[in-house]
Amino acid sequence: MPFAHRIPSCNRRRKGYTLVETMIVMGIVASVVGGLFWLATVSHRHRLYNQASDELAVILDNARNYYTLGGFPSPTLGTCFNASSSFLRPLTGWTATQITTAGLFPSQMVTKIGTNIYIAHALSSRPLSAHTVQTDLCGTNPVLLGIRFTGIGKEQCINTVIRTAARAGGTNLARIDVNGTSAAMGNNGDVSLSTATTRCGATSNTIAWYYRLGG
Repeated sequence: MPFAHRIPSCNRRRKGYTLVETMIVMGIVASVVGGLFWLATVSHRHRLYNQASDELAVILDNARNYYTLGGFPSPTLGTCFNASSSFLRPLTGWTATQITTAGLFPSQMVTKIGTNIYIAHALSSRPLSAHTVQTDLCGTNPVLLGIRFTGIGKEQCINTVIRTAARAGGTNLARIDVNGTSAAMGNNGDVSLSTATTRCGATSNTIAWYYRLGG
């Protein structure tokens, strides 16, 4: 009889170990899934940062070519995006038809909603109800091309400012403004993390890049 009582005791222990093992496996699976989700999120963010940097570079190249060919009127304002500048269109005074036919903006930045055409950067929130990219010409000796991205979150702003400054070699970048204040660039043209973090303090930020076109 004593022997008969040992068997269920052994079975109970075995079931207990199986439950613990199952919980361990479930924990491992949850950790792996969570890690993969985190990696996917980080990868997606980096893709958007790179895409926004690429969009900026394409706009600059297209604008330079257009300026060289005499496609832009001479700037009449000393300061880009000032209160008297009509910059609600992606380029001052341009109509939606001129925007698309000039080919200034990459095709993925042009979004048509009904009869409206919006120019939006990769970091723009959806759905769109306004342009999130504006450009303007200003100044003399040299003439500056201002490119402005609006509606950028804090983390996105910090990463974008640092990345675009680091990639600005040979582009004649004069300065970067964040929310209307210059983000001081170092001797090698970079913007420090502390500077970017201080400038990108809002929930929704505006970054403006100013490039020398001529003069």
